[in-house]
Amino acid sequence: MLDLARLSREFGSRPAIIEPDAETTYADLVKLVSTQASWLEGVGMASGDRVSLVCDEDRATVVRALALLECGCAVMPLSAQFGADERRQAQAAFGAQWTANAVGPVERAVASGEAAPGGEMTFAEPPVLGMLSSGSTGTPKVGLKSASQLRAYAAIYVEGLSLTPADRVAVLLPFSFTYGFNSVMLGTLSAGASLVFPGSRHPRKVMAAISAQGVTILGSTPTFLDLMVRFSEGVTDQLAAVRVCVATGEPLSQRIALRFAETFGKTLWNNYGSSEAGPITVDRQNTAHGDAIALGRPYTGVEVTLRDEQDRLVPDGEIGEIVVRSPATGLGYASGQEGSRPFDGDRFFTGDLGVLRDGALYFAGRRKLLLNTAGRKVDPSEVEHILLQHPQVTDAAVVGHRDGDREVVRAVVVAEGALTAGELMGFCNESLAAYKVPRIVEFRTSLPRNDTGKLMRTAL
Repeated sequence: MLDLARLSREFGSRPAIIEPDAETTYADLVKLVSTQASWLEGVGMASGDRVSLVCDEDRATVVRALALLECGCAVMPLSAQFGADERRQAQAAFGAQWTANAVGPVERAVASGEAAPGGEMTFAEPPVLGMLSSGSTGTPKVGLKSASQLRAYAAIYVEGLSLTPADRVAVLLPFSFTYGFNSVMLGTLSAGASLVFPGSRHPRKVMAAISAQGVTILGSTPTFLDLMVRFSEGVTDQLAAVRVCVATGEPLSQRIALRFAETFGKTLWNNYGSSEAGPITVDRQNTAHGDAIALGRPYTGVEVTLRDEQDRLVPDGEIGEIVVRSPATGLGYASGQEGSRPFDGDRFFTGDLGVLRDGALYFAGRRKLLLNTAGRKVDPSEVEHILLQHPQVTDAAVVGHRDGDREVVRAVVVAEGALTAGELMGFCNESLAAYKVPRIVEFRTSLPRNDTGKLMRTAL
């Protein structure tokens, strides 16, 4: 995947990995990866084998992941927070023949004969990465990418951020997350820049590490970036060296964007992408229409169109499904999951709805998430957006609720202070059509989110 000889030759003495108490140069990293690759081959791993890799955010994970790719294996990064059943389900979907952690022995996958890839589509290029979709709307799927598609993904990231060897990139997202593995790990190293591990996930300690290590690039979910604001008292100067702040993984609200800019003097770039298609669009200026922040304009080399259900182009100002054509678009799903319907050659039908205004793309909901209330469609994201405008609401999710033979809108809300369901319904009624106003409001202390901050709707 990465040209290790070039990295060692061009950046040998430069830091590839910066940890709180140690640095690893590119020359040392290449040696570690080469040694690890030889060991993996010695225990029986061969080119084309599929390996599930439980990831931590540390040097050991980087070394093992690169070594597996160097051996020609196909890697599926998994969250260390996964339970045993979640892990087995993902391994079976991927067809994993081996399981591994960042350190220690590798093992043959349980029931590897049953899980071995078979009967799925054949591809012009072999897959080298299997990445789980977020699973926010159902059972996660495993999207496959080839080496050339991964390199294209990394190149789009590098060009989009104007990444240079002088940059220091904070590792704030799990490597089991597409942006963490493909953009942060592979993109950063392909450019000869440095990965910086903060050594903690607490926002205040992260900010201290960003300052101490001279981080220039940081990217995380809006949820975590908002936490940085909440813990920023007295340390708002710790992002002084940062030149790019990327919000990714979930919708960016104006509230978070404005608070971040006011606190740190930095504009959040709104990044939109997917596991299957890679980086799609970016908005670098918080372009807004009303109270919605744009997803932005396509990255160089990426084409975005909006299409109706008959695959016809949708005019500007009208809602259509976001369809992406990109050299980073994946091969398809493992084990024939959902067939190849979302993939059409180098196009990918995202399932997201969008609208173009003055050349900028705006998010307009998820096709599969639309609720049907007495024959009228309700977009949960629209209702969630209104709920989050209430000064006491800190998190919100909207799902359907069956009431006899009809579906009604149900809101699950996290709020500060005393707030009643009636007050919240009245607030929504000021901005929404009556059929969109939640009929049921449930208050909780937190909402179920995965390790990247994405809402797990099925858990509601």
